[in-house]
Amino acid sequence: MNLNQLTYFKTIVESGSYMKAATRLNVAQPTLSNAIHRLEKELGTTLFDRSGRNSQVTPQGMDFYYYVNESLTSLESGTKRIQTRPQQASLIRLGFFFSLGSQFIPEMISDYWQTYPNDQFTFIQKSSNELHQALKSQRCDLVICTLPSDNDPHLIYTPVLQQHFVVAISDKHPLAKRHQVSLTELDGETLLSFPLKSRVRKVINNLLVAEHITPKQTIVFEEDRTMLGFVAQGIGYAILPRTEVTSFHGIKALPLAEMVPPQSIFIGYPNELDHNPGLRRAVTFIKAYCQTHDLDSGDQRVG
Repeated sequence: MNLNQLTYFKTIVESGSYMKAATRLNVAQPTLSNAIHRLEKELGTTLFDRSGRNSQVTPQGMDFYYYVNESLTSLESGTKRIQTRPQQASLIRLGFFFSLGSQFIPEMISDYWQTYPNDQFTFIQKSSNELHQALKSQRCDLVICTLPSDNDPHLIYTPVLQQHFVVAISDKHPLAKRHQVSLTELDGETLLSFPLKSRVRKVINNLLVAEHITPKQTIVFEEDRTMLGFVAQGIGYAILPRTEVTSFHGIKALPLAEMVPPQSIFIGYPNELDHNPGLRRAVTFIKAYCQTHDLDSGDQRVG
């Protein structure tokens, strides 16, 4: 027994004939006949007397009609009520690394609120390693970060973005008028970089070793905005993903002549979303948003 069979039965009773019901439902008459035949077989009774020109509902059919009509009316009322009910607001704790905070995240959340204005967010900015720990300890509901080194069976990480590496130098640097730079041209200068535990720092170190580059010294910073402030003063150069470099005053971002694989950015969230519709909405939206917004595109200026 299914919803179509019940709807067909109700319409035939109210129309008085299979032909009128078929026209009303915009279905072929044999479709109605087959559906009612299966329904009668399942119920073990005859619903219509087909001996005359018109199909007359039997006493058993009339009894069944009462329950079908009540059930379908109740179902329709419930459907309308759910569809018109205001969506329940959710509080979502979103974590992301620092460089996404100046433009990408604000623009994304602004778009999100156009669709889901009732949902609220709290924002947490930390390094990718710290974000992973926050997600594991349930201090964040979802995070946008690089892929953690350890696998947690209770968490899902899905790649959503890519960031390409650039060299950031002061706009007063002798190479600032160039359109591309090779690391060999920066050999012996001061490198400004992230802590050794950082995934980005490991990429940078491997690149320097491969190209036989030895910095004069390496100065370590926890986040890239401070690092870029030192770069703007001509204290050294930085190799980093194209974050806010293009919009940072006093900085020139140059593509590398060397081939460097881009850094993948992931969205991380618990593998059980059924109990949290707000979080499920946010995960679905962010995945779709990232498909059409490139961190490296000129109009984004992030990453």
